[in-house]
Amino acid sequence: MRFLVFSDIHVHNYKTFGGVSTNGMNGRASRCLEALNNMLQHAIENKIKLIVFCGDWFVPRKEVDIALLNSTVSWINKLKQYNIELIMVEGNHDQYSGDKDGLYVLEDIISSNYSNIIRSTPDKKDVRSYDDCNFLICPFFDNVDGLHDYLDRHLEAEYDQDSPFILLAHTPVFHAKTPSGYKFPFGFVLDEEIRQYFLAGFFGDNHKYQNLIENNTDFYSVGSLLQHDFGDEGQRRGFLDVTIKDRKVTIDLVDSNMPEFFVVSKVQALGMERDNFNYHRVVCDTILSADEKTKLNEIFDDNFEIIFKYDDIFDNDETRSVETLAKKDLFEKYMKDSCIEGVFKYKGSSLKETRLTKMGYSLFGDTE
Repeated sequence: MRFLVFSDIHVHNYKTFGGVSTNGMNGRASRCLEALNNMLQHAIENKIKLIVFCGDWFVPRKEVDIALLNSTVSWINKLKQYNIELIMVEGNHDQYSGDKDGLYVLEDIISSNYSNIIRSTPDKKDVRSYDDCNFLICPFFDNVDGLHDYLDRHLEAEYDQDSPFILLAHTPVFHAKTPSGYKFPFGFVLDEEIRQYFLAGFFGDNHKYQNLIENNTDFYSVGSLLQHDFGDEGQRRGFLDVTIKDRKVTIDLVDSNMPEFFVVSKVQALGMERDNFNYHRVVCDTILSADEKTKLNEIFDDNFEIIFKYDDIFDNDETRSVETLAKKDLFEKYMKDSCIEGVFKYKGSSLKETRLTKMGYSLFGDTE
C-alpha cells in the first residue's frame, strides 16, 4: 500500500510577508494552496489514491475565513476528480465551538454523497481499512489523558490483527523535539504497548519532521507542509510518501519547495543575489542608510524585515528592551534558563509569548 501524509498547513492570510491580496487570499495563503497542489500532482503522477492529513488546516480558532474555506473546498474537489480518498484528523486549530470544529464546516458544504472526507469524533472508535491496512483516526483531545483513554478503549476491543494498524493523531508527543530543539514535558507517551500494537503512527502538531523513537520504529512527527516562521530556518518541510509492504514501512520526505525563512547579517544581505522568493530577516548593527534600504528592496522586494543587534541606537526604553531581547544569543540564553534537561517550560513563562512573537521568535509556529 502507498499513501501520502501531511500536516499543519495552517492556511492563513499571514500579515508578515503577506503581499497583495487577490480574491481574499494574500501571497502567504496562496503559497499554502500551491504546496497542496504540488502534493496532489505527486499523487496523480504516482497513482496514489489515499492522502492523510494530521490536523491544523486553519489558524484562527473559532472562525474560518470564507476565501480560505472556498479555496480548500476547491482543492478537495480536485481529489474527487481523481478518485483520491482524504482522511482528515482534526487539530486544535480546527476547533471552533465545543465539540465542533472547522473540519465540520467542510463537511457541511460538500454534498452528502461526497464521502472522501473521513474524520473521527470522541464518542466512537473510527477504524478505516484501505487495501491491507487499518487506520485508527483519533479525535483531538484538549489533553493527552483523553487520547490515552481513547486508545486504551481501542486496545481492549477485538479487531482482526491480520492487517496492520496505523495510528493517526494530532497531539504533542513527549518524544518529539520542537524546531528549537526542546521537548514538551506533558506530551503523549508512546509506551511499549502502543508501539507493539501499531505498525506505524503519524502525528500532527509539532512542525518538525522527525522519527519519534530512537530505536527506529515507524512513529513520526509529520511536520508542517511548508515553513511558517523564522523558527523553521534550515529545516526541511514537505509531505511523506509512505509505502507499506509485508509489514515493512518505507518513508520518503518529499520537499514542498516553498519559500524558506533565513536570518542574515546586513553585510550578507547586501552581498546577495536577487531573491524575492524566500523570506529574510536582516540583522543590523547600525541604522541603514537610504542607499542600503534601496539596495535591500531591490534584492528582496517586500520579502524582508529588519531587526537591530544592539540597543544603544534607540532612544525609547520599550524599544530598547524588546530589541535587546531579539539578539539571538540572549534569546538562546533565555530558552536554556527556562529549561530543565532540555524541556521548555512553556507555561508560567516570565517572557510572554506576545513579546516573543514581536521579536519574531514563535515557540509554536502560529504567528501572524
